[in-house]
Amino acid sequence: MIVLGNKYVDESWDFRTANTKLLTHCFHSYPAMMIPQVAGRLIDTYGKGARLLFDPYCGTGTSLVEANLMGINAIGTDLNPLARLITKSKTTIIDLSGLSQYLKTFSNMAIKHKFMMEGNNNVEIPNFMNID
Repeated sequence: MIVLGNKYVDESWDFRTANTKLLTHCFHSYPAMMIPQVAGRLIDTYGKGARLLFDPYCGTGTSLVEANLMGINAIGTDLNPLARLITKSKTTIIDLSGLSQYLKTFSNMAIKHKFMMEGNNNVEIPNFMNID
């Protein structure tokens, strides 16, 4: 801590060089986002032993993600439907085996569709600028 005149400056809260877009924090930009380092530090400092975090103005869910990373259940509310959508996308846990199966099915469907299109000369492909 540094003393400047009659003010104390705690440089440990200086996150100017920190990567603020780790994990799901990079999904979407949003005005006045709290950086994850601040949320994480506040939860770590004041939430020891907590089992639940409630953020009544959660914005895009930065504090919810950070709480989840620390093993704390988190609930948030926000008036903005876009903020709620971003929060849901950032905090939804995805089953990797299910995702892998979905991507495999999608890939197979895309390949099948491509070969069907190549063999079908009855399909009229529209002609417009930049279609490729």
